[in-house]
Amino acid sequence: MELSQGEYCQFNLKSRMILLESKGRFLSNKIINEKLEAQLFSLFGFYVEVFINHQKGEVMQIEPLKGKQWLSFYSTGTLSVSPPNFN
Repeated sequence: MELSQGEYCQFNLKSRMILLESKGRFLSNKIINEKLEAQLFSLFGFYVEVFINHQKGEVMQIEPLKGKQWLSFYSTGTLSVSPPNFN
C-alpha cells in the first residue's frame, strides 16, 4: 500500500492514526508547553505531524507537514528510539 499526501489527507483522524501506527516511522518530538506535544513521522515519502494534548489525553490533529522548512522546528526536540503510544 502506498498513498500520496493528498490521498492521506482524505482519511479521518482515526484512520490517519491507524496508518501512522502501522506504516509510519517515528522520527522526533517537540514539547511545545506543559500540555501540548508535536510528533514527527515519515510515511510513504512525506512527513506527518501529530499534535497531542496531554492534559486531555487525546490526539488533536494529524496533518502532513507543509514544506520541509518546518523540519527545523524538530531539530531541538527530543529524539526517541521507540515509537510513542497514542493511547
